[in-house]
Amino acid sequence: MVRHGDFMSAAHQRRRVLGFIGCWNRDEKHPFRWTWRSDWRQHELRATA
Repeated sequence: MVRHGDFMSAAHQRRRVLGFIGCWNRDEKHPFRWTWRSDWRQHELRATA
C-alpha cells in the first residue's frame, strides 16, 4: 500500500509507486470507476452571467 509520507527518498517513492502499479495490473485488472460530483446548476449560472 502506498501512503503519504512513507518515503525515505525520491527513488524509494518511485519503487513503491511502480510496485503498486505492477501489483494492480497483475492482481486487480479492472478499470477505475471515476465519478463526478458537482452541482451542474452552478456551472449553468456561471455560463449565463
